[in-house]
Amino acid sequence: MSAQTLLSLANANPAPGTPENAALILIDAQEEYRSGALPLPGIKGALENAASLLAHWRAKGGLVVHIVHHSGPGDVIFDPNGDFVAILPEVVPQDDEAIHIKNVPNSFGGTGLQESLEKAGRKNIVLAGFMTHLCVSTTARAGHELGYGVTVVSDATATRDLPLPNAIAGAEQADSTASFIAADKLHQAELTMLGDIFATIASTQTLVSGE
Repeated sequence: MSAQTLLSLANANPAPGTPENAALILIDAQEEYRSGALPLPGIKGALENAASLLAHWRAKGGLVVHIVHHSGPGDVIFDPNGDFVAILPEVVPQDDEAIHIKNVPNSFGGTGLQESLEKAGRKNIVLAGFMTHLCVSTTARAGHELGYGVTVVSDATATRDLPLPNAIAGAEQADSTASFIAADKLHQAELTMLGDIFATIASTQTLVSGE
């Protein structure tokens, strides 16, 4: 038996969200991930694709929501008073686009995101931004549990290398390359897990072309 997702087993393969029926949610597209303490190896291409998605949603009159992360003042990352909390200029919000500030990985947690979606009558969300394994994943799972149809844009998200648990614990490694999971592998693994049941995984080209 070939590998199948739970969605496929249930004969449920929802189509990706569109500007007509879904909100585009840009998660944590902030300088911290380009110029700060957490530079992502795949951010250039992911950001270009996020900008293309944003332009497409705007051209079609779709709902756009921006999520930004703030830690505590003086924290090492996402200091709200620091230089790297700013939204990246490629995807800077327009005046009519909502911005929600979060303090946890879940974009629904303690923000007005759900209220914004309900007010606009949107039952579907399309997620782009950073990082794939953390805030994008957590938001996708939360959205699924809240009853939203979720699309994650595979090439408009990115993540970073992560140390393996045994490396964190200080275990000796005979091969240094085995002490971490590379960003691209982690990215693909997380998308695979999300695509099992939580989300439709689609490329920027698929969403922009409508194919």
